Amino acid sequence: MVVEERRAISVRPAEAARMVGMSERKMRQLIADGRIESVLVDRSRHIPIAALERFFGSAGHGAGCGGH
Repeated sequence: MVVEERRAISVRPAEAARMVGMSERKMRQLIADGRIESVLVDRSRHIPIAALERFFGSAGHGAGCGGH
């Protein structure tokens, strides 16, 4: 039997912050500033993994943390 490992497509802000090594407060600030995409499902905020990859993939090119 083959067991497929499923990768999450989104995470909550606290988990996203842990994944990238920053505070949850900073993660929420980036979301509020519109710098990291997120979606609201009912009353639960979710960040697509692809949004984190885009943000941190471009961080060295002026779009990420302090890279102006």
